[in-house]
Amino acid sequence: EWKWEHPENGYVIRQKDCRFHPDLLVVPANAALMVYNDDPVLHNINTGQWNIAQPKNSKPLKKILRFQGRSLIRVNCDIHSWMETWIYIAQSPYCATTGADGRFRIEDVPPGSYKVTVSHPALGTQKFDITVGDGQTVEQDVLFRPR
Repeated sequence: EWKWEHPENGYVIRQKDCRFHPDLLVVPANAALMVYNDDPVLHNINTGQWNIAQPKNSKPLKKILRFQGRSLIRVNCDIHSWMETWIYIAQSPYCATTGADGRFRIEDVPPGSYKVTVSHPALGTQKFDITVGDGQTVEQDVLFRPR
């Protein structure tokens, strides 16, 4: 069984200053997501799977995120067109988000051959194969070209 490192406060999206925070949230399949509206205005959360209004001062919205054929899900607010975030529903703990420098690290990957998928909401998806040996560190450069 895989070992997940869950955040102390759970998986949370906050709506504050008419923005979603964070810009991308990685959540294991079948985990609970909590969505908060910290703004003094009405928002809604539209994932394509569900579309729910969240008035100011409302209770947090709790949803169980199930993998339904796609891992990367766009979340938007139909009331404020500029509000957008992304949820990645992970089927294994071997995933990461990049830092400000574009780098990422996935540790403690068991030896074996893997298909790796790297996604960017505007630049698309790249897939490649890697093989990890016992105790080995693998580096892989990924270059996205503008569409």
